[in-house]
Amino acid sequence: MNGVGGLRINWAPISHSWVRMAILRRKNDPDGIRVTFATALDQTVRAKCSSCGRIDIIPKRMCLEMRACDKCRNAVLFAIIAEDASDDR
Repeated sequence: MNGVGGLRINWAPISHSWVRMAILRRKNDPDGIRVTFATALDQTVRAKCSSCGRIDIIPKRMCLEMRACDKCRNAVLFAIIAEDASDDR
């Protein structure tokens, strides 16, 4: 079996996206690349309102609960979005 956990998918594009969203961290290791979760829930990230599309900079923890959007006033979940592709975290 190839891949992470025996899954036969190309997980590299997914992990690169998650690094840009500050969900994962990548580190070069003598045995290859080590991927770990970035668990600092107070770290600020770009997040998008699931109703109107407004983008705010908020702590990650706020993406785990419903909150009122400052623009549309709807109670929604905000989705973490990737930083620019040139941003190497």
